[in-house]
Amino acid sequence: MASPLRNALILAALLLSPLLLADPGEAENATPTPLKIDPLSVNIAPPNSGIFMAQDIRLYEAQWQGMDTMNLDSELRQKMKYPKGLRGVIVNEVTLNAAMSGMLGGDIIIAVEGNRVNDLQEFQDQSRQVERRNHAALTVLRKTDQMNDGRYIMNRMVFVLRSVLPLGFAQVESAPMIMPGEPRPHPERGPCTHCHTIGDGRFTMPDPDLITLPPPAISKTDVTGNKPPHNDRGPCLACHTLQP
Repeated sequence: MASPLRNALILAALLLSPLLLADPGEAENATPTPLKIDPLSVNIAPPNSGIFMAQDIRLYEAQWQGMDTMNLDSELRQKMKYPKGLRGVIVNEVTLNAAMSGMLGGDIIIAVEGNRVNDLQEFQDQSRQVERRNHAALTVLRKTDQMNDGRYIMNRMVFVLRSVLPLGFAQVESAPMIMPGEPRPHPERGPCTHCHTIGDGRFTMPDPDLITLPPPAISKTDVTGNKPPHNDRGPCLACHTLQP
């Protein structure tokens, strides 16, 4: 038969066990203070990659079927003299299917298949809705020659983007990567990490249209025989070493 002392000890243990197992804050009915993290300090790039990519990095451009597009922000509206408050994605240049559709650089895409587009994220979202199709109607605004209060009057137009294969969806990018400690690539527009990835994760391929190589040596016979390596650009001696 259990003794009164033993019964008392068991009862005390049962009464105290919830407190021993509970979180101290819970036992005191206290609400834990949430950890405050500055979103700019969160790096979503792979660990030890040497790259910093902010959690709230913004989209900078999108490419789709030969068109290169950007957000139409207030700065671009002012520079391009487009109507105040106009939203959409501005076409920077067109090639391939985008050019064949009739669109031009400077057009503002405001809808895909009638669905409103305000920015690059919505542009990509709407392109996903038609990615399995081989055609889609794009509603654009194109500037006219007329102006109102110093801003161009826009003309509403619809172009059909066509492709033999499925259209796919718009591929988006952030602004170009910059090296740590580099000067600002442009005037103040807020923290660089809002738009740019910081690091050395890029491989810069020489542009074949701009690359400059040392001119090859040519023979005097070619020069005197009027056989320059290219069209007349002045005396061959200015660039080339002459060999016997």
